Amino acid sequence: MMLVRHAMAMSPVTATPELNAGDAGGLMATNDIGALPIIDGDDRLAGIVTDRDLVLRVLAARKD
Repeated sequence: MMLVRHAMAMSPVTATPELNAGDAGGLMATNDIGALPIIDGDDRLAGIVTDRDLVLRVLAARKD
């Protein structure tokens, strides 16, 4: 049986809430990932941004 720990990234790529949408998309493209965990100043998970979030909330809404 495969466990989650066998499929997960041990050192995930993360970003801070101050990162803009374009840079988040670039980071996701460079690392070939579809989700980017957002870490606050205390190294705690504050949220997650997905490629779908960027498409629907930024590109489709024609925002910067």
